[in-house]
Amino acid sequence: MDDKELKLAQDEFRTTRDTLVDLLLQRMFEFENRENRIIERKHTSIVAFSSLEIAMVAIVFPIYASNEALGCLSIVSVVLLLVGAIYGIGLIIFSNIKEGTLSKVQNDAEQKFLAEQLKEVVQIYSQAIDGMLEEKHIEDYLNMKEESKKIYTEDVKPVTKYSSVLDKLYYLFLGIFGLGLLLFVLSIFGILT
Repeated sequence: MDDKELKLAQDEFRTTRDTLVDLLLQRMFEFENRENRIIERKHTSIVAFSSLEIAMVAIVFPIYASNEALGCLSIVSVVLLLVGAIYGIGLIIFSNIKEGTLSKVQNDAEQKFLAEQLKEVVQIYSQAIDGMLEEKHIEDYLNMKEESKKIYTEDVKPVTKYSSVLDKLYYLFLGIFGLGLLLFVLSIFGILT
């Protein structure tokens, strides 16, 4: 490589090195905070909805029980609200068991990926400074980068699969809650009229 290309490679890989170092540090310190915020939001909504379901059943079930006109709609709404509350509590317990483990798996995979990239960039940057950089080294780096992405994807596959399952379970919970609430409101209007 001539001096102009070496200078360009030095500038490019110095910038890449600095970016990777910043990204590595940022991900190291912010990963758990970001994941915890997402988990907390889901848990807060599950707890709020489950509590609401339990409260509605506890307050209205005695009214239903004393009312002679207790219909099928009322019974189904109470059952759905109870199932939703139990399901929500089970969902929180299930996600608490899995979240910490899988969060660590993803964090470790990201740190490994970024560390490998940083190591290669520093090596190429050093070769560029010493004037020993060849185009072959850059091609090897680009190939290694693509291979590292594939390895990262394989490493986080259990995390993405679990996240997909948990999201589906969460939406099922919201569906049960919504249906129970709708039937509850309809049964209340049926009793009042």
